[in-house]
Amino acid sequence: MSGTFKMTKLDYYTAKTLIFENIVATFVIAGIFSFMESSMYTLCFTAAWYAALSATNIFMIQDKNGLERLYASLSLDNKNIVSGRYLFCYIQYLIILGVTVIIGVGAMFLFGNTLQFMTLLTAVCESLLVFTAVTCIQIPICLRLPYAKARFWCVIVLLVVVALATYTALNMSSIWDVDISIKINQGPLSAICMAVSIAVLLISYPIAVGCYRTRMRTN
Repeated sequence: MSGTFKMTKLDYYTAKTLIFENIVATFVIAGIFSFMESSMYTLCFTAAWYAALSATNIFMIQDKNGLERLYASLSLDNKNIVSGRYLFCYIQYLIILGVTVIIGVGAMFLFGNTLQFMTLLTAVCESLLVFTAVTCIQIPICLRLPYAKARFWCVIVLLVVVALATYTALNMSSIWDVDISIKINQGPLSAICMAVSIAVLLISYPIAVGCYRTRMRTN
């Protein structure tokens, strides 16, 4: 685990300027949506796609500066590099999500709206699922291909997942209520989103390790 944290710390110092810019951008985006009195679902969904879009920036910096030699000089093996990169992306997501939730809750308080804990929990879990679905496909791609080639496929993945998530959200009532009087409540829905997110992450990680090892052998 020490190698993983070392890699995450290195990523932080490598991209700390971009992290600050992402936080500022999150304040602006979340502020605009909150002023429009958007729901917590919309705010958390926005945080997910913005964090997923920002997650690939670290790969751009890595390829631009040839940081693989630095990783090797620090005795970081392939698993450390990959796991550290995942951890860095998720920490960045949690920061963006946290800023968004704070602004959203504050705006609801100012507008006199109420927010139930289960609604917030479900919004966060759905946001996590969207972020995981995008990022866990993007990371193996970026670890296998140079960023100049990978970014095209990463944008395609982002657009497809966001489109599917938006379609599902817009048709949620009809999806769960067609010809039956049963509606999945927020508790089980949150648990399903969390379980699927963990499963996707566990599948993605060994694939990412294999992609990075293949890239290092071919370089």
